[in-house]
Amino acid sequence: MSSLEVSEDLVDVKPVSKNLHSCQSFLLMVNHVRPHPSPPQNFNCENSTIENFSCKDCNFVTKLTLVFKQHVQECHSLKKDKVLHCNPIRNYICRKCTFETNFSLKWLRHTTRCTEKSPPTYNCDQCDCKYKSKWYLKQHKILKHLNDGEIFWHRCSQCPYKTYLNSNLKKHINSQHLDAEAIKWYECEKCPHKTKEKGDLKKHINARHLNDEDIKWYKCKHCPYKSKRNYQLRSHINAHHLQEQDIKWYKCGQCSFKTKHNHNLKNHINAWHLDERNIKWYECKQCPHKAKTNSDLKKHVNAKHLDDENIKWHQCDRCPFKTKRKSSLNVHLNAYHLEEEEIKWYKCEKCPFKAKVNYSLKKHINARHLDDDAIWHECQKCSFKTKHKSSLRSHVNAHHLNERDAKWYECNKCSFKSKHESSLHKHLKGHN
Repeated sequence: MSSLEVSEDLVDVKPVSKNLHSCQSFLLMVNHVRPHPSPPQNFNCENSTIENFSCKDCNFVTKLTLVFKQHVQECHSLKKDKVLHCNPIRNYICRKCTFETNFSLKWLRHTTRCTEKSPPTYNCDQCDCKYKSKWYLKQHKILKHLNDGEIFWHRCSQCPYKTYLNSNLKKHINSQHLDAEAIKWYECEKCPHKTKEKGDLKKHINARHLNDEDIKWYKCKHCPYKSKRNYQLRSHINAHHLQEQDIKWYKCGQCSFKTKHNHNLKNHINAWHLDERNIKWYECKQCPHKAKTNSDLKKHVNAKHLDDENIKWHQCDRCPFKTKRKSSLNVHLNAYHLEEEEIKWYKCEKCPFKAKVNYSLKKHINARHLDDDAIWHECQKCSFKTKHKSSLRSHVNAHHLNERDAKWYECNKCSFKSKHESSLHKHLKGHN
């Protein structure tokens, strides 16, 4: 990669085509004039942004000249030998901070302004939060320090949805209220995947179609963990490597629930605090089943609609145990195969109780240490309620699911089966 230094000669360059073009910035003009017809004519531009290079033979668009040339050579050139001689894309790096770009002109503009040895931080004047950009600080103040009536909300005209970002409202309308033929789809060129959001397509390509050496990995400084997405790394550090006083908790405004992961809070609100008509349902394409979280829908599909040869089993390397869920394998290993000093204990803050499984700790807290604030899990089809979510699932499985959808616990030594796991355990004792 190239690392350039600031040149006074470059900074003082005057536009040679001053009489032909009236853009405000010469730094942007160089890239801007290239798509215009040659010989150039007198014209005025409404803005001075860098224009895209569009392929005349397909829908490919890019701002980089080199990427555009490579695309033409690889996709539309008859001279295949030229493909082997494509110049690599250069990265221009600032020596004073972590700024990096493929545009030499952007690099030049940045270096003339960069005076910091490290990226600046923007501190909130009402709390201890710090951010790397003014934009993030502004969003923080809106969400954390403004009352609901002080926020300028962008409201959906077709449902109660509201957001403080206009871009989020556009995404919401595109994903929830447009007819299938009116939706703008972003399609993957390498597989049938398509999505309603451009950012999701980039994430898909990075996750599915890049070689390991081409992937930009975000690596944890404290352990071997690495991720293809920066927000996942931040979430990992917040969950596993911060001191208790530094952890960022996501708290529910309607009950005592709190979590270290933002998506868990969203799932909690969607599952427990929204009206039936406002819940975002994830519907199975193969049966009437629907779930309140995408992960629960995937679990359903994996359990009910995949053939045995298509199921990805997670096998324990120390015993015959296998499961369809990686998280279940991790729980199994922690509970049965780790040495005492390696076990991850989930400890109660109010008594000496500890457990090897997180949901066991949650059940303990909900049963022993919550009074009026206890989270009751209520059945939507009868008056049954319980403090344990697992008990509610067992109740629904035993009393409200039909024969085909119910989860059966089957004996591997005879034809006995039951909807209750405890009944199977009692039955197995008879075989012993």
